[in-house]
Parts: sequence; structure tokens; C-alpha cells
Amino acid sequence: GSLSTCLQGKDQHMSYAQLAKDWLSKSDHILHMPFLDTAYSTALEAAEQFLWGDHDMDSVRLFLLNML
Repeated sequence: GSLSTCLQGKDQHMSYAQLAKDWLSKSDHILHMPFLDTAYSTALEAAEQFLWGDHDMDSVRLFLLNML
């Protein structure tokens, strides 16, 4: 499935599961700090990139490209 798919970059392989775990760890840390809008926006941007990076989103990306 998509969780076993690996991303390759900068001579590293990282699974979607590892990316999700890393994001959750960082997000959990943010939730225990006083509110800082830049920290929240950075976490949301990372989540969005993670979700859009999944191969299951290919059909959505193609649809959006065809709409433009």
C-alpha cells in the first residue's frame, strides 16, 4: 500500500509511515508549547505536502492540471 511506498531524496529513502511518525512527533511537541502561528502554519504546510505526496493523489493532481 501507500504506507510502504518510499520517497527518495538527498540519498535517503524514507517511508510514508516514517514521514507520518516524524510529523506527528513534531506536531505533538507544538501542541505542548504556547501558541505560535508560524509553528502551526509550518506544521500544516508539512502535512499538506505529505498528503499531496502520496501516489494515491495522482488522479487528483491530474484532474487539477486538466482543469487549468
